[in-house]
Amino acid sequence: MSLNLNAAGLHSVSLNLSNLHAKIDGTYAKHTIRVDADGKVRGQALKLSMEAMGQLLEQAQSLAWNGVLRALENQTSPRLQLETPLSRAAGPGRLEIGAGRLKIADASFDLQSLVFRDDLLRSQGSFQSPELAQLIALQKQFTGQTPAVSTDLVLDGRWNVTLADRAEGFVEIIRRGGDLRLNCQSTIGLSQLELRADLQDDHIALRAQAKATRIGSVEGQGQIGLQRRDGRLAIADRSPISGRMTASIPSLQTIAALAGPRLALVGAVAMDLTASGTLADPVISGTLMGDRLGLTLYDQGVHLHDGIARLRMDNNIVELQRVEFQGGSGTLKATGHIALDGAARGLNATIVANKLQLLASPSAQLTVTGNAEAATAAGQLLVKGKFAVDHGLFNLPDKTAPNSTPM
Repeated sequence: MSLNLNAAGLHSVSLNLSNLHAKIDGTYAKHTIRVDADGKVRGQALKLSMEAMGQLLEQAQSLAWNGVLRALENQTSPRLQLETPLSRAAGPGRLEIGAGRLKIADASFDLQSLVFRDDLLRSQGSFQSPELAQLIALQKQFTGQTPAVSTDLVLDGRWNVTLADRAEGFVEIIRRGGDLRLNCQSTIGLSQLELRADLQDDHIALRAQAKATRIGSVEGQGQIGLQRRDGRLAIADRSPISGRMTASIPSLQTIAALAGPRLALVGAVAMDLTASGTLADPVISGTLMGDRLGLTLYDQGVHLHDGIARLRMDNNIVELQRVEFQGGSGTLKATGHIALDGAARGLNATIVANKLQLLASPSAQLTVTGNAEAATAAGQLLVKGKFAVDHGLFNLPDKTAPNSTPM
C-alpha cells in the first residue's frame, strides 16, 4: 500500500495548519508512517514530525496494530523529543507500550511499561525535573484555559502500579525546588511538598505533607476504597473514603499580604478535620480554632480586632460555638450553624452587636447596637434584624454635599 497526503491552510477553532504531509509506504505486514505538520495551536507555533513502522494484524471482527514509534519531535516551544524508540501494540480494548524516554523542555519522562486491558492496568516509570510552568503552558496551549496560579515548581516522581483483581504498587511525587505564585507575583514560600499513594489489595493509602513559610503546614493521611468494574479494580464515585488532615497557620498576616495592601489579617488558625463517606458524597467533621484574629479593610475603614473563633464540624454541619470580635470598645458575636453540603439544614445564625464600632476612619465613623437572624427556608435566604446607630459621623466631599437651593 502507498498513501501520500498533502494539505495546506487547514483551520479549526484552536488549530491552524499551514502545511500537513502524511505518507504511508509498504504492506499490511510491514509499513512505515511519516507525518510532518507546521502551523499554530491557539496562536502558539507548532512544528511537529512523527515517524513509525509496524504491521496491521487481522483479529476476529477487528484489526490490531503492532509497531515502533521511532521519532516524535516538536521543534517549537515547548520542545518535545522522543529520545528512544517506543514499541506500541494496540487493538480493541488493549494497549501495550514498551520502554521509552520522552523529553519535554528540560524534563525527562521515563516509561518502563504500560499495559491496559479491560481486566488489567499495569505501569511503571519515573519523571525528573519537570517544571510545572512548562506543563501548564502546554495545557493552556491545547485547552486555552489560563491557570489561577503561576509557578516555577520542579517535581520528581516515580510509579509502579498494578490494578487487576487486586491492587499493588505506589505513586510518589516530591518537590525538588521552586514555588507557587499568587497574583503572578507573590510567592507562598513553599519549602516541602510530598505526596505518596500506596496501593494495597482493595484500597489506596494516601499521605501528604506540605510546608510554606507564608502559609504554614498541612499534613494529611487517609485511604480510598477501590471498586470492581469490568473485572478490574478502579476508583469510582461510590468508593469509600476515610482520612484526617491537620493544618497550622501561625500568621494570617503573611497570607493577607498576598491579597494586596487594601486588606490586613492578623491572628493564627489551626484545624483538625476528618473525612468519611464516599468520594461522591463525603462527610466532613472536625474543629477549627482561631485566636487573636483581626480584620482591617482600609478603603472602608473597617477594623475588627481581638477576635476568637471556635468552630466544630459534624456530619457536614459547621457549628459556630464561639465567634467574637471587638470593634472599638464594642463587640460582635455570632452563633448558629451552617451546612456545608447545602442540604435542607442550610443556615441558621444569629449576629449580635453591642456598641460595635463598625467604621473607624477620619471620613466615616459608625457605631451600632442590635441583632440579626439569618436562616434558609424553601431554598431562600431570609434575614431579619434591628440595629440602632449609637454614633455616626460622615464627612461628605463638597461636590456631593446636599444642596438646599430651591429647584
